[in-house]
Amino acid sequence: MGKTQTFVEVLGDRGAGALFRALVEKVSDGIVLLSRQGTVLYHSPALESILGWSPEERRGKQMTELVHPFDQHFVRQQFSQLVEVPGSAARVEARVRHKDGSWRWLEGLTTNLLEEPAVGGMLVSYRDITERKQAEEHTQKITAAIEQAEDLVFITDVDGTICYVNASFEQVTGYQREEVLGKNPRILKSGAHSRSFYESLWQTVLSGGTFRARFLNRKKNGEIYIDERTITPVRSASGQIVAFASTGRDVTGRLELMRRLEQRSKIIRTFFDSSISPMVLLDNKFNFIDVNEAYARACGKGRKDLLGRNHFDLYPSDAKAEFEKVVETKRPVRFVRRPFVFPDHPEWG
Repeated sequence: MGKTQTFVEVLGDRGAGALFRALVEKVSDGIVLLSRQGTVLYHSPALESILGWSPEERRGKQMTELVHPFDQHFVRQQFSQLVEVPGSAARVEARVRHKDGSWRWLEGLTTNLLEEPAVGGMLVSYRDITERKQAEEHTQKITAAIEQAEDLVFITDVDGTICYVNASFEQVTGYQREEVLGKNPRILKSGAHSRSFYESLWQTVLSGGTFRARFLNRKKNGEIYIDERTITPVRSASGQIVAFASTGRDVTGRLELMRRLEQRSKIIRTFFDSSISPMVLLDNKFNFIDVNEAYARACGKGRKDLLGRNHFDLYPSDAKAEFEKVVETKRPVRFVRRPFVFPDHPEWG
């Protein structure tokens, strides 16, 4: 009986061997035959299109020479485990150096065929998955950004079924993720909006438009909150609407603060306008911003006659130095001066 043929020798045979060789050498995936020690015994021509090296350049070299330093330990560990178990196989993803110095992500399936007479080696088939890994990394970054965003974010399918919510959604609404996935956003309804409101919403987004509104929604504990929300259609590469992205923010506290500030402003305005004491508001150049009626009467002018004009142009005074001190120090100054002189009314004294 003749000696057992190896994988490399089979590649040189005619007939079935020639067919096998043609298949191996024409496929876009790379095919590698390694020794028990990880030395390259054979490499298909696809190596050049994937990593830029010719098969001759890599023959007799160690498999892990091109593996990224961060991935070498894992790759070697997997390889050592496979060598010990005939017929075993494992899929590995690792970064491998291209001939031009760049790093490419490869996905490889390694099978222990050391005991197979026709092969006698560790067979590896691999493909370039760099674009996929870059897309995954990009998606992970976007997901992390959405997950950490202050805005409440949830995504529904075209039927309005919730398929994603972020952490802010859980924090504000009180619903945990597992409680709302597969549900409809109507669980947040407070009953404050009319049917026509929701009809307008769906008509807008189904036609490809963006819907913006303030929603009075209800938390899990029954508390009402004001949600300033934007709902946008998500389209596939073909342009078909496949989902709806909804981003919003709980503005209840902000609106309440604005209401209180507005109320306080009205009180201050009423006090300013109705005070019997002359009051004036100047900018840091001492131009009139506002005066009350008492001040205008004291000057013998209408309020509009004073606004925008400079105080010390109208009424020169040695008190200007005290005013400048307030601007410089940002601290209040109290002072007493001789009776005020009105240049436009000398008869007043």
